[in-house]
Amino acid sequence: MVLIICEQSFGSRSVSLIEALYSSPCTEVELKKHGQFVTDLTADEVFYVKIDLPKGKDCCLVKTADDLLSSYYLHSVPDYHAIAHPRYLSWKPDQGRAPPIIERLDASRILIQKLEENEIIERDGHNRSYVVHTHAGKTNVPFQSERGYLNGVSAELGSAIEVLNETFKDTLHLSEKKRIFRNAIADAMKSCDSEMRIRHLLKHASEILLSGRNNYDLFVSSFSFQNDQEKLYEQKRDFNVKLNNLLSGIQGKLLAIPVSTILAISQLKDVGEESFMLINSAIIFSSGFFTLIISWLIVSQLAALDSINTEITAKEKRFKVELPRMFNEVESVFTALKSSCSFNTKAAKVILALSIFLFVLTFYVYVLKTPLLHEALAGLYRTGTGLLSAGFERVGGLIVAVRSRI
Repeated sequence: MVLIICEQSFGSRSVSLIEALYSSPCTEVELKKHGQFVTDLTADEVFYVKIDLPKGKDCCLVKTADDLLSSYYLHSVPDYHAIAHPRYLSWKPDQGRAPPIIERLDASRILIQKLEENEIIERDGHNRSYVVHTHAGKTNVPFQSERGYLNGVSAELGSAIEVLNETFKDTLHLSEKKRIFRNAIADAMKSCDSEMRIRHLLKHASEILLSGRNNYDLFVSSFSFQNDQEKLYEQKRDFNVKLNNLLSGIQGKLLAIPVSTILAISQLKDVGEESFMLINSAIIFSSGFFTLIISWLIVSQLAALDSINTEITAKEKRFKVELPRMFNEVESVFTALKSSCSFNTKAAKVILALSIFLFVLTFYVYVLKTPLLHEALAGLYRTGTGLLSAGFERVGGLIVAVRSRI
């Protein structure tokens, strides 16, 4: 767009202004006198003057945003630029909210800069296009598109920029992030004509980058799932070893308890035998101590089993919530582990009950072979029964008395 074209004489003030514009690197000024190009003006002489709008790498003045993109690429728009329609000065931040076309322009610039910063696209100055490198080759996205393409730019570019900022805020799996987003852009460009690609990218940026982020989330989920699956199988092996050791220990105790009981009962002496009271007391004490140790060990094993079962249940819930579609692949692992825990818990409880029962049996035989203890316990039993009976009778009498008063 040409700012001024005229042929006339100029005063000294106008001459100074035109010479300043002529010397400026941002303004194209064409001077002619009698049809010949000249470089100096003289006041009061007639000159032909053509002045273009200021355009340069540092600043520019254009009529519309489309005029701006016809002279500059998105990555090279000067920081200082003025647009006549709508009226906008980039160096005045206090202008209030920018017009929609300016918001689209600024968002487009920022998006392209973010894509370059994160090495998703590169510039190919020779072909005047952005390049997206993937395993299938390179995809060119020309710097420019048809005039007026800014009107078709998505108003949701801000969300697309947020997706990039959020995804690339850390360096975790950085190379994979770049690869996934490059593939997302390249796939979106396949069905689009070359000269329409920059427009297509900016129009569908939100969808394209969300697709890239979703693909990255799937990659992370798969990566996490594989790690967790390997850990889970490793833990299954460890749990099975622990449970097998636990079961072996329980089986050993299962054999030791009745054997020790039979041995203890067989060693109890009858009344009249030498030192029968001392020997029987020592045997029953040893049996009680053995039962106490066995009970303590089994209770410890039950606590260990409960801890393992809690850990398995917690991991199972995590898989169900975070990776529900992949849970079926490891459900059998959790089922097997919980089944082993349940079986060992029941076996431990049975052995605990058996050890207590056999000790009671041993103590009963000991009582039978110790008359003094037998008589003492029988006396206590009779006394306790009598007291209990008297108590019941007294309570019954009180109930009858209360009823008679009512």
